Amino acid sequence: MVRRMKTGEFKIVAELLRRMSGEQEQTLGKATATSPERAMVMAHEVFVAEGEGALVGACLASAGADGTGEVSWVFVEAGWRRRGLGQKLVEAAMAYLAVDRQCKAVRVYVVEGNKVAEKLYETLGFRRMGSVWEVRS
Repeated sequence: MVRRMKTGEFKIVAELLRRMSGEQEQTLGKATATSPERAMVMAHEVFVAEGEGALVGACLASAGADGTGEVSWVFVEAGWRRRGLGQKLVEAAMAYLAVDRQCKAVRVYVVEGNKVAEKLYETLGFRRMGSVWEVRS
């Protein structure tokens, strides 16, 4: 199931990212309840994927003043991959950006060589534009 993050789940999402990043320091992973990183994350809409009662994935969505949305920090725990959760997370973020924020385009930034992410975004209608992937409504 994919849904919006509930108040109070920030620490769980941060811990999920910490596990996903394999001990690498990541901005969201080191965020605390009062950190500037938390303020950045809370300025986004966060979508989470649940599996067997636990959070197993998440992604962030934000809208710019120019009417362009951005989907970022898409991640799913290794044991839950290949079940369509990443796609459902991105679809939920895209729907939020199109309907609630009335964005006319959505962008994602993909780490060079991340073929799994590239295939996902191609499936969802994104097209590469240099280092950015974009889809327009």
